[in-house]
Amino acid sequence: MIIREPGDLPSGVESKRRTGCSDVQARIASGMLRDGEIAGRSPMLQSIKDLFDESAPTLKARIITIYGVLAVINIGAWIWAFIAFHSNPTMLGVSLVIYGLGLRHAVDADHIAAIDNVTRKLMQEKRRPVAVGFFFAMGHSTVVIIAAGAVAVTATLLGSFDTFKSVGGIIGTAVTALSCY
Repeated sequence: MIIREPGDLPSGVESKRRTGCSDVQARIASGMLRDGEIAGRSPMLQSIKDLFDESAPTLKARIITIYGVLAVINIGAWIWAFIAFHSNPTMLGVSLVIYGLGLRHAVDADHIAAIDNVTRKLMQEKRRPVAVGFFFAMGHSTVVIIAAGAVAVTATLLGSFDTFKSVGGIIGTAVTALSCY
């Protein structure tokens, strides 16, 4: 094994440096530095990069990364549920029912059609649609969580705004009556 000092570059690299290549490019060209080691990337960051990189030759690695991320998210959610609801088994049961309904909702026809449509488009463009369903699910989950948070905040604030409740009731009734007219 040859131990090189930071400024010690092989002979062919010095000419690359004169041609305008950066030090990192010169080190990659010489074999001293692999692409995954640029800027101190860890193997974890490299696998996340490969998840988004369609040109990555390791299809199997992309699929394993997707399943790994899904497993971590699901296990984390259930750990949170057990911690949050350890003293209230009813809420833990409700969490299980909601989880099951979410899994059923995931295979609704409109979701399958949207994912299938994007998959077919990417296949026509000769691209690998490995993570289409994953990113659809992540985006859809984000929207659902934001909407649930907005409903929770609104429900909490409505208890302190009695005048808004009465005015909102009048406005809601008026809008409904006008739209039905």
